Amino acid sequence: MSSLRQSAVALAVLTALGGCRSKSPPARHPVAELTASASAKAEVVELIVPDWQRAERARQLYLAIAALGYEFDEQRARSAARGRSLTAGPAAAATAQRLSAAQLESLLVPPLEASQTTCERYVQLMLEMRTVLTDDELKRLDNVH
Repeated sequence: MSSLRQSAVALAVLTALGGCRSKSPPARHPVAELTASASAKAEVVELIVPDWQRAERARQLYLAIAALGYEFDEQRARSAARGRSLTAGPAAAATAQRLSAAQLESLLVPPLEASQTTCERYVQLMLEMRTVLTDDELKRLDNVH
């Protein structure tokens, strides 16, 4: 990518970031929905699962899923803070011109490896959940938000 084009892309992204300060809160990220749902299910699983040992294990799994969501949100918040730091001050345009598109992307989003690790861990937890709960219990818990 040419230097001029890189500069234009960087400046456009920085301008967009600077203009993203809305009066209304943004829509919830899917990870936030997942965290809220897992937390809610952890609170009521003992009401749905009659065996206290399975209910406790399911509660632990739901809390682990919620913790994954919090960790991912922290990664997103750090990325957003790095992006905001680029738009602050008079040196923002000069800094943006020196960054390649890949460098800029790495500042704005959590690292791909971290996202993949989070996804893989979530899948592991849900596969274990399927061994702990019956299909009927899972269906009933799916109605909890």
